[in-house]
Amino acid sequence: MKKLLSIALVLFCGTLVAQDATPQNSLAIVVGPNWAEKVAGKCSGCGSYEGKIGYTLGFEYANNLAARWQVKFGFRYSVFNAEYQSDYITYPSEFDADGNYTPDPNLPHYVTSKHTDRALQYFTGIRWLGLPRVWSWYADAELGITDFMEPPNSPRTKLRPSFGAGFGLAWQPTTSGIAIFVQPTARYIFSEPGSVFSRGSSALLLPTIEAGIRRHF
Repeated sequence: MKKLLSIALVLFCGTLVAQDATPQNSLAIVVGPNWAEKVAGKCSGCGSYEGKIGYTLGFEYANNLAARWQVKFGFRYSVFNAEYQSDYITYPSEFDADGNYTPDPNLPHYVTSKHTDRALQYFTGIRWLGLPRVWSWYADAELGITDFMEPPNSPRTKLRPSFGAGFGLAWQPTTSGIAIFVQPTARYIFSEPGSVFSRGSSALLLPTIEAGIRRHF
């Protein structure tokens, strides 16, 4: 992971010396918070799921197809955080001889645990560009795959198809070719193919607010 980011940084810095009257390419480094929300995979005994703030970082390359269209390729390393709460737990001591239930306030009736997933995401897509100005906006659509990183000695999960869409706002005050941007994006990660819905294989909706710096060359 560190090697990939180092390569991206070297390539980005290398473009600073490239000069082109009409830039045809761009390279961007991005980072931002995410929020993983489970949207499918409800099952008996799984309890409740609550997404927590994680983070995403990576890079992307774009190439001009036409005056206002680009094709892009990207990579993300994402950390998803969540909190799980078990279904309501009862104890034999809370039932009387007739089977009537009286909860004992001194006993824990829910168990809460924190969970973190890490994944590598690879995607390709298209970008529609607004008019070139100091402040400009754009819209993205992308398809890709998500590869969850399993702990050592754990069964490996299958690659999961993903798609995403978003828009961005970029600020480029000079002709240097450097822009600062923010791009809210939502990515949908499908459930693992062929699996029974469970905590580890549910479909996820991943809103994220990415920000970064882009070099046009």
